[in-house]
Amino acid sequence: MDNIVPIESPTPISFDPAQYIIWNGKIKHNLCGEFCITHIVEEKSIEEMLRKWQTISPTIFARIVDQNKPAGIDDLIDMLKPYDYSATLLTKLWTDPVLKRVLFTPGRILSLLKNNYQIIIGVKIDRYMGELQSNGIGHWVVIKDIAPTTVNRALVTIHNPFANQLQHYSFNKIIKSVGGIHGIAIQRNKQ
Repeated sequence: MDNIVPIESPTPISFDPAQYIIWNGKIKHNLCGEFCITHIVEEKSIEEMLRKWQTISPTIFARIVDQNKPAGIDDLIDMLKPYDYSATLLTKLWTDPVLKRVLFTPGRILSLLKNNYQIIIGVKIDRYMGELQSNGIGHWVVIKDIAPTTVNRALVTIHNPFANQLQHYSFNKIIKSVGGIHGIAIQRNKQ
């Protein structure tokens, strides 16, 4: 299966996660957020997105990429600066006005996708296989599609940067992996 995000300099080790790349002669880890943004803005490679982000925000870039740190929500939003996209927090979009709490449902995901939003959400994964699970390391993924089956049940398609491929999970598995809602909805700015 082909990579979703093109990579100019993958690591030479065949069993490394796809999101590990060679950058300035060193292996970089923790690039799941950068892979998600590259995928959404349809940049020609992860390295091209990194070059553009480094030019626009050298201080933030140095703190995250140069020091091999994971990106937070503010960093994801900052990565959008070279592109014609804007982001909104999922907590803002999914807070029910009556209940005054975030409701995470297949219908709310589907509504955003139908309105041309792309969703990056924080999940937990197994550090060795990259599979979503209820505990593990923090990780960003892109929700690509959702097919509701019954009430609050669905099949969810994600882009998982760990493998740099599309994967399918039950909505129940996504909920267990997400825990609290942590993420953004991204939309191309209107022309």
